[in-house]
Amino acid sequence: MSPLPSDPRSRPARGTGEILVTGATGLLGRSLCRALGRRKVHHRALVRPSSNRDLLDGAGAYTWMIEGDLTAPRTLAPAAEGVKAVLHLAGLVRSGDEVACRAVHVEGTRALLGALDEGVRFVVLSSDTVLRKHRGAYAESKAAMEELVRECSGVQAVLLRPPMILGPGSPHLSALERAARLPVIPVPDGVARRAPVHVDDVVDAVLAALNLDDALFTEGALTIDLPGADELPFGEVVQTLAAARGWRVPPVIDVPAPLSRGAVRMLERLGRTQRAESIDRKVRGMRESVLTDSGPARELLGWCPRPLVEVLAAS
Repeated sequence: MSPLPSDPRSRPARGTGEILVTGATGLLGRSLCRALGRRKVHHRALVRPSSNRDLLDGAGAYTWMIEGDLTAPRTLAPAAEGVKAVLHLAGLVRSGDEVACRAVHVEGTRALLGALDEGVRFVVLSSDTVLRKHRGAYAESKAAMEELVRECSGVQAVLLRPPMILGPGSPHLSALERAARLPVIPVPDGVARRAPVHVDDVVDAVLAALNLDDALFTEGALTIDLPGADELPFGEVVQTLAAARGWRVPPVIDVPAPLSRGAVRMLERLGRTQRAESIDRKVRGMRESVLTDSGPARELLGWCPRPLVEVLAAS
């Protein structure tokens, strides 16, 4: 069993606030902590003993770093003690490890819910990938997390489903930049359109969810999509990024479906079945469009995401 945290800040203290942020050192988490700091809102930032706390530089005196780990349930009680709201942003972005994803997204969420008092506002970052029929490990675990949260009647839950989140330090942004530096952009034939959003717009949505009226939760959890302002084919997203950086804009080349299937079959013949299945799921997911509804986000959260050109310029 994991030991209790040893850092002296591993216990709540006077003035640490009644808001707990998980995933505090991630892209969204650190942006959110800085936003709370600018608003002079005291809050607790859950950090693992191994977390790089330098990532929270600039969050200011209103951020109290408190040690805990979603995969070590007994470490969560001190962090959750007395909180009125949890902004649950922790996640394994771009991970294909099924066991790790379930440990954090499902079992970690279960443990966190078990540490909370009744009536806590519980704002959870999910993903629009849960709307796909062909889901990888990340999306499957996020979908299971959503079901777990909906079944918990003891919290006021808001499930937020953003698409690809971009901003300085975003792993998605790094992947797009690598693609933009290629001589050509190979894209599976029939790939679905994408509608990225900027991290600061998602921060605004999280803070708005924190302040929703209690009367909205009489029917249980709220599920709110956060679609981007512009939806473009993946190749055009990469080309738009290249143009925004002043780089050469590479052409897009569609990879025919038979060629993709041939690569998967080759991996299977080489005995790399797990890798083949992972690639097959990823390609199927890339080809699948998701149907989102921006109405609730606009009505309840004032959702007005910036255009893609501005997203990339600010990233």
